[in-house]
Amino acid sequence: MRGVIRWANGQGAGVLAALEVPGGDLARLPAATTLTRTLARIDAAALDAAVGAFVQAHAADPRAGIAGDPPLLQLAADGKTVRGARDADALQLHLLGVHQVDPGVMPAQREMRHKPHETVHYTAALDLIADITGPIVTADALHTVADHARYLHRRGAFGLFPVRENRAALLARLDALNWDETTNP
Repeated sequence: MRGVIRWANGQGAGVLAALEVPGGDLARLPAATTLTRTLARIDAAALDAAVGAFVQAHAADPRAGIAGDPPLLQLAADGKTVRGARDADALQLHLLGVHQVDPGVMPAQREMRHKPHETVHYTAALDLIADITGPIVTADALHTVADHARYLHRRGAFGLFPVRENRAALLARLDALNWDETTNP
């Protein structure tokens, strides 16, 4: 919360007025405890949905379509632990975010109860984005599973996942391929 107050203290009267601080006056900023109590009452899922919808609506390239094809959408899904954040049960907060590479925004994220359950939340996080037709979606080796590939195919997206020892049979099949040969469509 101190970071929010520090940030607000560095803003001009115009930004403060836009945030509805009376008269844009720094002296009229709410106390950190007021902000903490207010933020504690916010429905985190509803806030995530609202911010995600806003970002999705405003992240489109305004030049898209001028030169013909729209730009290629690139998404990256990854789970992170939010340092210092705790949920209502005082457990460490983990989020699975979907990052849109260009323009560098996070159009969707989903809270995970425990970090090891990241794969369970993968499709639910991507479901928060209305249309993922055509993009390349990357994720770490944890997500190199057939269900995720099938999900992306159903949604019209492409997946790019690393194959490591956690998928031993698939890795062995890939290692057995003759990578010097190429095929042309």
